[in-house]
Order: sequence, then structure tokens, then C-alpha cells
Amino acid sequence: MADWSDLPRELTVYIAKSMGSLEEFIVFGSVCRSWRSAATKENYFACELPSTRQVPLLMLPKKKSATTCKFHSLTKGKLCELDLSEIEGKMCLSSLGWLLTVSKDLNFSLIHPLNHARIELPDGHPTLPPAFLEALRKFVLSSSPSWTSNYIVMVHGFSSLAFCRPGEDWIK
Repeated sequence: MADWSDLPRELTVYIAKSMGSLEEFIVFGSVCRSWRSAATKENYFACELPSTRQVPLLMLPKKKSATTCKFHSLTKGKLCELDLSEIEGKMCLSSLGWLLTVSKDLNFSLIHPLNHARIELPDGHPTLPPAFLEALRKFVLSSSPSWTSNYIVMVHGFSSLAFCRPGEDWIK
């Protein structure tokens, strides 16, 4: 039996760049550690099909005890699973491919579901009231943290809007 994790790095990078869709890229990166190391954002954006043609994946509601999340591909009508145990017990919203996680005590983080990159955001206390969590409905990034450190995180809940830049306090 062949050990696929021992393929030369140049070959795994070439294969990663040959993926035709985000779904294929995700599956490729989940094969083993060496293949995951080739499944970088640089290699994804070097894929033959430009990412601008990609339809976003829909994240399905996660069961409380599960450590994986299911994503639905609208273009292929298929489900794929990703291990996202770091969002366990937290509210989760998405924007520009990033997930915003919010704990019950209003600790905010950004998590990228493909490479598990994590960005800690300012604590929501004392700026945001505890009831803000129940009212939280939308989350928007001004630009992707994958490409710039100059972005704004905005959250909206009913009639409240709050925003922050990483390293700065929330403004309501």
C-alpha cells in the first residue's frame, strides 16, 4: 500500500493548485498533514479556477456534542465536514470566509475554518451589555484578515451596532 503522505512537496503543491473548486481543495487538505501543509491560501488562489467564481459554502447548524461542522456546497449538492472543535459552545457567524465566535461572556475570536488561523478580538465587556449576545444577528468584515491587518469587525443585533479594529476596544 502506498503512503500518500510521502509524496514530494512539489507534487502535493502542484496537485493543490490543480483543484477546481473550494470543496475539492478542502477535501485535499484533509487527507494528511503533509497535504494540509500544501493547502494554503496562496495555493488556493493559484488554482486553475479563480476563487471569484466560487459560491460560498453554507455552514449547517452544529449539534452541541459534535466536534465537526458540516458545510453544504450549493454548486455540487454535497456535504463536507471540517473539524472545528474550537467553536464548541459558542455562537458562530461568518463573513468573507472567516467565522466570528462569541462566548457567553462576550469573548470574541475570528477563526478561519480551513487553516484554523485564530485572531483574538477585544473582550466585549464592559462596552457591550450581556444582552447583546442574544440580540447578535449579523457580522461583517470590512476586508479579509487573510490579506490585510487593516480591517474592521462589525456586529449587529436588532437596533445595536458595534465595531472594532483588532487591538482596539469595541465602539457601540
